[in-house]
Amino acid sequence: MNQTMDTKGIDGLRGIAALGIAIFTHYFLFVPERTYPFYNRLTYWFWNYASYFVDLFFVISGFIMVFVYRNKIKNAQIGFTDFVKKRLIRFYPLMVFALFCVLFLQLIHLKMTGVFFAYKDIYDNSVLSFLLNLLCLQGTALVASSFNAPSWYLSIVLVMYVLFYIATYTAGRRNMENVSYMGLLLLGIVIAVKGRETIFLNCRGLIGFFAGCLTCTFCEWINRQEKRKQQAVTGIVFAVFAGVAATGIMFGHKVFAPDPQVVLIYEMVLWPSLVVLAVNMKLLRMALKNPLFLFLGKISFSMYLIHFPVMVLLENLNLWFSWNLDYTSKKVCLLYVAVMMVLSVLCYYFAERKLTKRLAGAGHA
Repeated sequence: MNQTMDTKGIDGLRGIAALGIAIFTHYFLFVPERTYPFYNRLTYWFWNYASYFVDLFFVISGFIMVFVYRNKIKNAQIGFTDFVKKRLIRFYPLMVFALFCVLFLQLIHLKMTGVFFAYKDIYDNSVLSFLLNLLCLQGTALVASSFNAPSWYLSIVLVMYVLFYIATYTAGRRNMENVSYMGLLLLGIVIAVKGRETIFLNCRGLIGFFAGCLTCTFCEWINRQEKRKQQAVTGIVFAVFAGVAATGIMFGHKVFAPDPQVVLIYEMVLWPSLVVLAVNMKLLRMALKNPLFLFLGKISFSMYLIHFPVMVLLENLNLWFSWNLDYTSKKVCLLYVAVMMVLSVLCYYFAERKLTKRLAGAGHA
């Protein structure tokens, strides 16, 4: 691992992505007619495509795994069980906490209205589905959209962690781990093109995560070059990112691929390029290291998992107190953002950190 590579900008990037998902991705559940507040040419992408920030999460996760764990796995400094345990301790406590929050709030909503909140879009709130959520299987083909719907990402990334360890351990001794990462990325592309996902293999997870693994390797290569070459390569990456982004903005995503497959452009070009720039472009890196963005990165996991429970909570209060909130208004949108941010901060300090520390401590007892 190259200790001199500055990856702090990625923390800020993750915070921005989490905020984008929390504000924009599921707001349509408040306004099914999709008459969004603050809707204009500048916010168009966020209201329609912010869900692709999840794919940025996959890319960042793959990057961080290589940066932190690749050499430890290759040198047998961490075993498979310890590796998986560390990853589970990182997200499982908060995932379960958020799951029970959703269950409690949805039961209140069911009592008041006779149906679950957003039942047309999040429709599998059965006992079996709840048990599968507890087993972290909510993102597999075993479970439809259910309970805390955004948490589907976690079960997929857990599978990616396992594949990453196996690929690194088996191929790393011959320094062929990048070939394994490329093979798994290509498998994801085949699944995406053929549309034949298995129970556990998700094309977005495979492509995004292992594109992130290769992105970290690429950044390490850049970091080993002389300064002029670093600047030249970074300039080329910036030109690619800007060119693809501008083309998409001017002509729409269909210029690259049909909507279901345009995710390939995000996971293989746009997001890896942005991560490379966050590490190697000084101005962008310094901007992303702003304390505000770093704080958003710190609470990003809580924002991601708690924003849907906040939506159910807000709608329950709306019904209980007969507020008649107009979710298309800018004031109500800002109210949602404010409540979501406050509860995300509280969740981070009083749930995420405490639960994770307690479970980590129990593991070492």
